[in-house]
Amino acid sequence: MSKPRARASSTHKRTTKLAPKPIDSFSAAEARIAVSRQRLPNFPAQLSSLTRLGRHINKLSQESANLALRPHGLNLVAYNTLMMLYGTADDRLSPSQLADASGEKRTNITRICDELTEQGLIARVAGVDDRRSVVVSLTRRGIQLIESLQPVMTQLLQKIYGDFSAAELRELHRLLRKQLAQLDRNLLAVAERAT
Repeated sequence: MSKPRARASSTHKRTTKLAPKPIDSFSAAEARIAVSRQRLPNFPAQLSSLTRLGRHINKLSQESANLALRPHGLNLVAYNTLMMLYGTADDRLSPSQLADASGEKRTNITRICDELTEQGLIARVAGVDDRRSVVVSLTRRGIQLIESLQPVMTQLLQKIYGDFSAAELRELHRLLRKQLAQLDRNLLAVAERAT
């Protein structure tokens, strides 16, 4: 014998709408931004969408790079650290210079350098001008790894940016540099007010 169904209260009726499937991986965020715009009339939906889109693209780019680098025992943070050293004329930087160049916090650079040292990709050596200072340099193995990874990373970048024309890439670069300049000015102004 089946159990009788409980009657739904007429005051608590709720209709459930099935959410449409996202068109792409950012559609769900855009839908929520649209709802926020409806609920908050002065909500800067376009600016919010651009900010979230930038974070979303960065996240997907990092995930793609980590997948490409994993078979080689690296992640994107470690690879970028190695590339900052490789992009220096003598393949060496102080830890603070390396933190600034890579965009990592100085405390995080210590951990990253520890891991890369254990892998034999970098070495800590005494500074040339001041033997008490320490600089980080690429080992021969680190240089070979970076050079061997270039086809992998070039292919990844082509997949990320392949649908853009040369003119679109130049315009994207120009616009991002313009945004970066504004962020730099804003951060400097905040820092100056704090002192």
